[in-house]
Amino acid sequence: MGKRLPIKVLLAGCDPEVQLRVAPALAKAANGRTDPVELAAVYGAAAGHAQSAAQAFGFKAHGADLNELFRTAAPSVVVAAVPTDQAVAEISALLAYKAPMLLVPPLGKSLDDILAMSEAARKSGARPMVAMSRRFSPYLCRAVQWGRQLGPIKMVRAHLRAVGQVDGPFIWNSGVHAIDAIASILGRIEGVELRVPKDSAAAAVSLRFANQTCGQVELAGGAEHTQESYEIIGEGYQAVVVLQALAGPSMQCWRGPKIEVRIQAPAAEPAIQHDGMFEAMMAFFDAVAAQTKLSPTLEDVLPAFDLAQRLIGELAAATTPAAAPPETAPLAVAVA
Repeated sequence: MGKRLPIKVLLAGCDPEVQLRVAPALAKAANGRTDPVELAAVYGAAAGHAQSAAQAFGFKAHGADLNELFRTAAPSVVVAAVPTDQAVAEISALLAYKAPMLLVPPLGKSLDDILAMSEAARKSGARPMVAMSRRFSPYLCRAVQWGRQLGPIKMVRAHLRAVGQVDGPFIWNSGVHAIDAIASILGRIEGVELRVPKDSAAAAVSLRFANQTCGQVELAGGAEHTQESYEIIGEGYQAVVVLQALAGPSMQCWRGPKIEVRIQAPAAEPAIQHDGMFEAMMAFFDAVAAQTKLSPTLEDVLPAFDLAQRLIGELAAATTPAAAPPETAPLAVAVA
């Protein structure tokens, strides 16, 4: 058998947030595999960011010219983590090269942006994978696996709180992940109820699935620090997974009144150890190496983004001054 050619990776996007979260996960995934993965090039409009990312993570080349990088570095796959305001143009341009691609959210600024990317993917024949990191969270995946060994999961609740307000950017960038995570656990969404109470700094999504299972996403604001947690409930058991909290991530699982699993990560544990981005990278490389379907695709995650945009619209309608009675102040909806 001949020597396997390396998977040569182009990282498209290298702003500070990418270098903080995405690039470290990519480098760890590349270094942790038995099959060869090469950090071939990093692309970015800001030459300084591209150069610093190349130096920090070991990319062999860097630049601001895609054609030149594809010609000289010859990448075979792309990890795209581009700024939201450039997402449609840059991802459409990247899709034209027809290389397997991993898209890192946020995916543009609206559902229209995602539909434009989907159309570009259709025209190119590509079916890019989306790195919806909660689907790959080791804490959440382990809790789901533990619960299913005891019986079907009946309900999943997500609780998100943030220091700011419950607003469109929070729902688009954070709430959508919770909606998608619940759908990935329970299946195809069959019914939805969106609630934005006018007397509460909160918003909520109730999801109905087949076999009388349901999901809930509760969003609230005014917290001292960002919080994100999930409850997984079945007949006679319950698991609580904390993904973001001041004390660090954790998982606790009860069978009846007895706790069977308790895991508490150190408060200072790097996000790369638990946020799911590394696991998403590994799943991407696994599929590329095995030449199997990349999953989830844009079509797979579209329902979550569609619901997120609908919730944003409900929120906007509830918080406009005209929506409030004359004697009351406009609703200030805070977010998690």
